Amino acid sequence: MYNIFLNPSIAAILFGIAVIVLFTQVKNTGNTILFVCTAMLFLLCIGCTIYYNSRVVWLGIAIVLTLITIIEKNIQFKTIQKIGIVGGIVVLVIIAFSYKENSTLGRIFIYKINALVIQKHWLRGINEPYSVIFNHTQANYFLNNANATLQQKLLAGNNYFVLNEWLNILIHYGMVVFIFTLLATIYLIKICFKQLKLFPNKAWAVGIVLFLLMVSLASYPFSFIPYLFIFGISALYVLRDAFKLPQKINNTIFCTLFIGFSAICLNDTYAIINAEKEKKAITDLFRVGYINQALSKALVVQNTQPPNEQVYEQIAAIYLQKNKLDSAIFYIEKTHNFICNDELHNFWGKCFVLQQKPHQASNQFEIAVNIVPHRFKNRIDLLNTYLLLNNFEKAKKCAAEIVELPEKIPSKQSAQYKQKAQQILNTLAK
Repeated sequence: MYNIFLNPSIAAILFGIAVIVLFTQVKNTGNTILFVCTAMLFLLCIGCTIYYNSRVVWLGIAIVLTLITIIEKNIQFKTIQKIGIVGGIVVLVIIAFSYKENSTLGRIFIYKINALVIQKHWLRGINEPYSVIFNHTQANYFLNNANATLQQKLLAGNNYFVLNEWLNILIHYGMVVFIFTLLATIYLIKICFKQLKLFPNKAWAVGIVLFLLMVSLASYPFSFIPYLFIFGISALYVLRDAFKLPQKINNTIFCTLFIGFSAICLNDTYAIINAEKEKKAITDLFRVGYINQALSKALVVQNTQPPNEQVYEQIAAIYLQKNKLDSAIFYIEKTHNFICNDELHNFWGKCFVLQQKPHQASNQFEIAVNIVPHRFKNRIDLLNTYLLLNNFEKAKKCAAEIVELPEKIPSKQSAQYKQKAQQILNTLAK
């Protein structure tokens, strides 16, 4: 399980929840200190929203605060249409200020690739890491659509997580679990609205549950945390009065789950810090030229800790430095069981080039290009491999795309790549 506090969107969401809770307390008590804390957290929430692009936090806060205000003014709940109107206005304002055409088209493309993944794994879900499945599905999509334009390819990007938490459940666990989760959530929302009628003073708490649900439906979801577990704990706390159990037992259950979850987070944090420490130690040894010591330490870490793709990749790099290409490829394949990105496939392709296997190398470079189409280095390596294979038609097409490829950040290196591609294009045109 991934430590939730390493996900920047979670920080913004937690700040948003804190603002909602404190806002209610300030209105009820008029406490000046609470007012100052609320103002500071609100500013922090603004910072997270702007810096991390988590616009959904703004939307969540606006809708929940509107819900609280309507309930506190004793407006009949049958006029819930008013909430929808206000929420719709907030959505339109956010879209007006933040809409980016390429960003929207890019997300549509991600959902398109996810649809292909679901078609193949709709019943039981995937049994491999998401990035491996997604990036290979994207690479195969471009391989099977050779006529796709460069502009269409540039909409793609290296994706590590599903953009929607419900889609995440469907992809990872399949249709049966998805339907069960959907029905359970609908039932939970139904109880929430009943609780709002019975206990209007709990509007802030029910609002948090609805806020969590809304975030799961947005474009910036939790991504790395066990959504159902968090949602279940929040629901248990808010809906304690709905259970036919003594209050003391309900409190005990909630506290046990909360402590257990906190312990898991702390354990994950320790494991991540320890893994980063070991990784840095290996990198430092490798950087200063102590190749054998770096390899020994990496092999010890591999044998004493759970599978770690970063360590596998370090071992592969060390074996490449020692010119033991078969061993390097072996560890690249082990790394590929956990992650899939363009850098790994580029690394794989270079090993095949050194082994004088240009056909296998071109396959790996093509995958790298199709995973991250805007990276110059992958295309240059692919171009050089096509020339080794005397595949001049593909070489001309690849060189032309490099010349046309826009620079995300103009640099001397990318200019050199473009110049080299143009020279090759001129030579092949003769």
